[in-house]
Amino acid sequence: MEQFPNEIILEMGKWLEKDTDLNSLSRACKTFSVVLDPLLYTRSLVQFDAIEYPNHRIKALPKTALWKTAFGGTRESFIKCMRLDNTRPRRKRGKLCNELFWHLCRDGNLERVKLLLEHYEEVDINCLAKDHIPLTSSALYVVIERGHLDVARFLLEHPAINCSIRVQLAGQLLPRTPLCPAISRGEVELVRLMLANRTCDPSPKPGDCRSMLMFAINKWSAFRIEAFKGNKDMTEEISSQNPFAEITRMLLDTGRAGINHRSSDGWTALEMAIGDKNVIAFEWLINTPGVDIDVNVNRDHHPALLASQRGCARMMELLIEKNAEINIIDSTGWQTLHVASMTGSVGVVTALLKSDRLDRSYRNQGDSALHYAISYGNKGVVWVLIRAGWSVDEPDRFGITGLQHARNSKVPGMKELVQSRAAGIPPTVDGESPLKHLPVMIWDHILWG
Repeated sequence: MEQFPNEIILEMGKWLEKDTDLNSLSRACKTFSVVLDPLLYTRSLVQFDAIEYPNHRIKALPKTALWKTAFGGTRESFIKCMRLDNTRPRRKRGKLCNELFWHLCRDGNLERVKLLLEHYEEVDINCLAKDHIPLTSSALYVVIERGHLDVARFLLEHPAINCSIRVQLAGQLLPRTPLCPAISRGEVELVRLMLANRTCDPSPKPGDCRSMLMFAINKWSAFRIEAFKGNKDMTEEISSQNPFAEITRMLLDTGRAGINHRSSDGWTALEMAIGDKNVIAFEWLINTPGVDIDVNVNRDHHPALLASQRGCARMMELLIEKNAEINIIDSTGWQTLHVASMTGSVGVVTALLKSDRLDRSYRNQGDSALHYAISYGNKGVVWVLIRAGWSVDEPDRFGITGLQHARNSKVPGMKELVQSRAAGIPPTVDGESPLKHLPVMIWDHILWG
């Protein structure tokens, strides 16, 4: 794009000397039949200022001039444009610069961001602006969300940066701070920098749908699911070597992650880890000082019941070690042992039976855990319960014994398994050929250690 000829610029300068109103420039352009383009205008002013009037200042540059040089001009033209703008009223200049600063950050233009901060002291580094969607967010939030990590690191080094400014939607504060996109992207270094900042507060506020800790555990669990897909060699230890696990660890180390915070749908971080079968996250959480295992609004979400549903023997063992309540009864009347018997988890049932705090006398309207194990076809659990003393002749709520349930079962080997035990023969766990069995003492050693 060509600049104005020098004679036109000098003539325009005469107009400006008489009247420093911006309309003077428009009149000059019309007089000389020149189309006023903001970027061309700014470059011409730079040229005009350098030729004849080094000390001349106009009252204000149009907003589009500063913006176009910021996004499309050279470095020199942007600097010159900012210098020409230094007579704009401070209040108006601050608002313009904040808006320009936010958009430069959004585009990831680190060089222009630095130049703007050098020339304008009134820039608010924590200013808010709207993106294409009706969300109002800070510059730090938008640069992390868009992946401009170099700009994010620069902003985090600024002494005035605030890491806890929340996103707004129609004037309502959302539970999203710059920490959220950093966690979502798995940026461990950025999360570490923000947590080290005194303004960063990872703790949830009352009414928040979920905490940052829950968000990190969710991302970790999603990573685990992908890691275990089609990979038979994958282990929990290997799957925990990912950025989201490290972020979870850092949040727990702060002691301000809101470990007992309950989400809008009634879940805590500990219960979410059980639901996702994330054993390592569960171990970290349950060993964190201040965790409350038995705090629950919905009894169906109690950790012991969830561990039984998910069949997590290691989690149940840890819960028993931490003296968690294991005789929890859900809304349908099922005890933890009943739930484990239905899901078929031999490990969970064994862990419960080893605890002297288990209420073995509980029946759900007459139905024992053995009745459920037989009805659901879980032969391994049936054997463990029979070995622990559950009687196959005990009737359920309808007067049907466990032996009768087994005879009516369509599960291969279930009838033989229960009948062999009723006859005093130690059965095999798989139910095949009850006469082909090991001595009772060897079975005890295998199942009970």
